Amino acid sequence: MRGHRELLGAIGLFGNVQPMRFNDLTTAFILTICLLLCGHSRLSAQSLDFLRAEVSDSGARVSQSKKTSRSEHDDCHTSGRSALSGGLDDECDCKSPISMIAAAVLTSPFTVPRMALGDQGDSAAYLDFPYNCGAGSMTFDPTVPQSQDAMADFQFDFGTSFGQLFQTHARMVLDGLWRLGIDTEFYDRFENRSGNKDHLATGDLNVVYRFAQSEKWQFRAGLGINWMLDQGNSAGKGGDQIGFNMTYSADWFPSDPIRCTSAIDAGTLGDAGLFHFRNTIGVTRRGWGAFTGHDYVRIGDFKNHAWINGVEYRY
Repeated sequence: MRGHRELLGAIGLFGNVQPMRFNDLTTAFILTICLLLCGHSRLSAQSLDFLRAEVSDSGARVSQSKKTSRSEHDDCHTSGRSALSGGLDDECDCKSPISMIAAAVLTSPFTVPRMALGDQGDSAAYLDFPYNCGAGSMTFDPTVPQSQDAMADFQFDFGTSFGQLFQTHARMVLDGLWRLGIDTEFYDRFENRSGNKDHLATGDLNVVYRFAQSEKWQFRAGLGINWMLDQGNSAGKGGDQIGFNMTYSADWFPSDPIRCTSAIDAGTLGDAGLFHFRNTIGVTRRGWGAFTGHDYVRIGDFKNHAWINGVEYRY
C-alpha cells in the first residue's frame, strides 16, 4: 500500500514519519490562528479600489520599466559585444550540463511525486467516498464494488482578513476518465465602507490532468484562464478583466477521517501578475466534510491573507 510515509521518505524530507494524531492537528490549528491574530495588522487586506487600480494600471508601469531596461541593455550590449564573443566557446562547453540541471529542476514538481508514489500509469478508480472500503480515496483493485471512474468535489467557504474585507468562495473539481478534469472556483470579495458594501468577483477555469496518484495522494496540474467581474468605481478603474492561469494542486488522505488539500495558481489578470495559494485541513465522513485553512492572493501589489472555514461534498 502506497501512502504518505513512502512519499515523504522518497522525497527525503523526513527520516522517520509518525502517524498524524489529533492533538498534533489541534496544536497546528491553534498556532495558525495565533499567527493570524497576532499579525493581523500586517496581513490586513488592502481595499478593493486598490485591486482595481492594480489590474488596470500595472501594464503602464511595466511598459515604462521595460523601455528603461531596454535602453540600458542596448548601451551595455554595444560596448560589451567584443568581450562576450571571446568567451563564447567557453560558454558553450558548460551549456549542456546547465541545461540538464535546469530541466530537472523545472520538471521536478511533476516527476518527483510520480516516482515517489510509484505511479506507472496503472488504472485506478475513485471510491464512492473517501475511506469507504479503502485506506484513502482511490483503489487499484478492480473488484471493489464501491468504486467509480469519475469524481465530483464541491467546496464552499467563508474567509476573513480580520479587517473590513471578507470573501465567500466556491470551488468545483470534476475528475474522470483518462485522468482529465476541470478545476474552477469563484470568489466574491466584499468590503464594508461607510455602511455600504463594495463587491468584486474573481475566479478561474482550468483543464487539469491527474499526473500522479495513489490510494492516498492525487496530484493535478493544468492550464486555464483567470477572470474578474466588476462594475468599476467612481474613478473609472476596474471593469471586467481576463488573464492566463497555471494551476497545481494536491489532495492527501493520510488517515480516516482526515483530508488535506493544497493548491497554487500563477498567471495574469488584466495588466497585473497573479499568485494564489490555498491550504486546508479538515475531516470527511461519507462524502461530507468540514475544513479550515489559509488563503493568500497577490494581484500586482495587492495582497490579501484570509482565514477560511467551510464545508464540502464529494461523490
